[in-house]
Amino acid sequence: MGKALMAYFSIVLTLAAFTLSDSAPPTPFLLLQALLVGVWHGLIDGFANTADAVGDRAVGRRTLATWATPARNRAFLAVLIAAELLLTTGVIGLSSSPWWFMPALLPVVALRVGQVRDYRKSGDAALASRRCGHIHRLGAWGADRRELRHSSAEMDR
Repeated sequence: MGKALMAYFSIVLTLAAFTLSDSAPPTPFLLLQALLVGVWHGLIDGFANTADAVGDRAVGRRTLATWATPARNRAFLAVLIAAELLLTTGVIGLSSSPWWFMPALLPVVALRVGQVRDYRKSGDAALASRRCGHIHRLGAWGADRRELRHSSAEMDR
């Protein structure tokens, strides 16, 4: 439930911030970006819960990592990663995306591939969670900062 709420509020707050600043309805480009932010938050939470599963189980906290089998938990994380890659491809593939968007998100994709490779080798979910945070910040900075700058420049005209 926590992952769903975190993703929901990430999406809603991203849409609200841009919609209020531009006074326009959300575009497909913005909707995909908002979904991407929600998936990024879900990945951070998913890996953090995986890292904390033993302690959470000991105190009776219910998370996906505590009640699902390790294989199902890994499958859930794999689905989120696949969704992230599909959304990234979808955002980049939109004709309305700016020219700089693909170069801005390529490091995010490269870091995610490295994170998944390292997690598969080591199984260190805490490290994977920290890397999710770094990847999210890089993606949000690369994807949103230029868009905000572009929007505010248009408002100054």
